Amino acid sequence: GTSDRLKPVPALIRFAAATKRLLLIQWERPCKLEEFLLPPKGGLDWRVPDWLSHMILYDGMELGAGSKIRRNENTTVRTMRTYYQSHDGGETWYNEQLQPGEAAYAEIYHAVWETIFTPVPAIASAVKRAMDEKGLVPNEYA
Repeated sequence: GTSDRLKPVPALIRFAAATKRLLLIQWERPCKLEEFLLPPKGGLDWRVPDWLSHMILYDGMELGAGSKIRRNENTTVRTMRTYYQSHDGGETWYNEQLQPGEAAYAEIYHAVWETIFTPVPAIASAVKRAMDEKGLVPNEYA
């Protein structure tokens, strides 16, 4: 489900940086991801701008398992659409790319998540209410 699709985000960010690409997330089924998660203030804005959304289509040249590349005939904009799913959310690949001194996937995953996603206000309020009712304090429970 959602976790399988979002867990590879650190690996996708690493891939985007290594290939000098922007990472944007377009998720529309069963509804837009923005109905549940948003970029936090000061974090990475992963949303596809309106001017680009019509250029990201489901057709294009197949590059391999789950990836397509398409160049819009009227512009120099190139888009690559990828579907990435692995048994470990990209952790193995991410860790294989590490340079000396870089933190491993497990060490950065939560910080990356907080840099990219925050729940929409309605969900954040519901989570806070449930945590308060149960006496839970963020980062102080297992």
